[in-house]
Amino acid sequence: MAHASAVLAGLVFVALELNSASFFKDATQRTRAIGTMTGFMVILLVSGLALMGEQTDLTLGGGWALVAGIGLVIYLRGLFDNEGTKEPSGIGVNKRRVTLGILTYLGQIGGALLLMTGSELGLYLAASFMLLSIVYLVSGAWLLFVGSSMHKHNQSDES
Repeated sequence: MAHASAVLAGLVFVALELNSASFFKDATQRTRAIGTMTGFMVILLVSGLALMGEQTDLTLGGGWALVAGIGLVIYLRGLFDNEGTKEPSGIGVNKRRVTLGILTYLGQIGGALLLMTGSELGLYLAASFMLLSIVYLVSGAWLLFVGSSMHKHNQSDES
């Protein structure tokens, strides 16, 4: 999972580089890029943490909860910074996507806290929400590409 997350994060970096002008002008795209990169980094960090040897349920669960909690704070900060801005890309913030994004973090945190108590269920719960997060993040990366191409198309129509 760590390799896949690293590769997908790299692809988002490439998309940001190729379409940097649209991300600087469009608050929704900028917020989505930050959220997507943060999500992939959380997965990469938690996967790396899980691969470290001789950990207890307490250390793995605590690290997972901490990393996912920091990711949630960054995700929410981006949403609140974007509040009230116009979305020139035409692909605005969808409340269901936002709710799902928050739930993927909360599920990981809840599962990690259960894992800290020694519950095997916590590991499965956190891992399930991490997998759901991957689907969410891949669709977010797709929206980045679509939004940036729409921005380029709108610019060429104005010229």
